Amino acid sequence: GTSLSTLGSTSTGIDDLKLVQEPPESVVFTNSSGAAVNCVADGASTPTIRWTTADGRTLHEVPGLLNVLTNGTLEFPAFPAQRYDTRLHDATYVCTALGPGGALRARPTHIRAVVVGDYEVQVYDQLVMSGNTAVLRCSVPSYVREYVQVTSWVRDDNFNIYPTLHGDGKYHMLEGGDLHVLDVGPQDGHSRFHCRSRHIL
Repeated sequence: GTSLSTLGSTSTGIDDLKLVQEPPESVVFTNSSGAAVNCVADGASTPTIRWTTADGRTLHEVPGLLNVLTNGTLEFPAFPAQRYDTRLHDATYVCTALGPGGALRARPTHIRAVVVGDYEVQVYDQLVMSGNTAVLRCSVPSYVREYVQVTSWVRDDNFNIYPTLHGDGKYHMLEGGDLHVLDVGPQDGHSRFHCRSRHIL
């Protein structure tokens, strides 16, 4: 057979088969939202879509967790946290279009489900010499760190501090979320700071 490349895909022995909608390389979703991954092909006769694991095993429906639809869509319904399954929810899948003359394989798609739940951020006390800069860090649990963004800091008197390029001379919140308190003096020892965050998914 011949080999040709289309949309990063490989084709064997067929010229009229083409992927109209190729799945993305990566899909990240939460357990509360679910996701649908489409794979659409066209050809002289209507192609059949088959989904497989990275090692070539055909995917089958897993009730409540994975639906393999006849239109070529791979559907991951919303699911309760206790039903998270690494084999399904952090895995690579491949869509293949099958026609009378051969097959057209799409690039692999990595699926990653993130279980969303309550999380708590913390700020730890810092001991700083007078005249120096205190660096306060919002400590986010590792299991959600990749998907949590620190949006602002609040001093105990409800003074809000947001990210800026240069700060206001006393407080400077960096893009990464850290808060710098410049030229620390005795009056700063009585202030308490809290960080605000949001889940980005």
